Amino acid sequence: MEKLKVHIPISKTGEAQLIIEFTQSEYTCLDWVTPSETLESVINSQSKVIETLKQSNSDISTFNQFSAAKYQELSSQFNKVMPAIKSLSKDLSYIHRTLIKLKSSFPH
Repeated sequence: MEKLKVHIPISKTGEAQLIIEFTQSEYTCLDWVTPSETLESVINSQSKVIETLKQSNSDISTFNQFSAAKYQELSSQFNKVMPAIKSLSKDLSYIHRTLIKLKSSFPH
């Protein structure tokens, strides 16, 4: 009995294995429905897609780690500067309100 093995990755650390078993007569019967060249082409294409997905997953994981490190670095810097920005905002709001009052007190 021949076996056709198809690997389906399900996680970063492992993969599930789907095993489809065909007898020689079943395989020959399927051959007229799906020629072996076409089947091999599909399996090769799927393998290429899986490799591309694995590489993309690796690239995204690397980017996420980089982003997390930069966020930690910049968030501490923002936390240091935020009180000064809030104070400056309050001062500018006060100046703006004062200028509006002065402008309205002078005749045009």
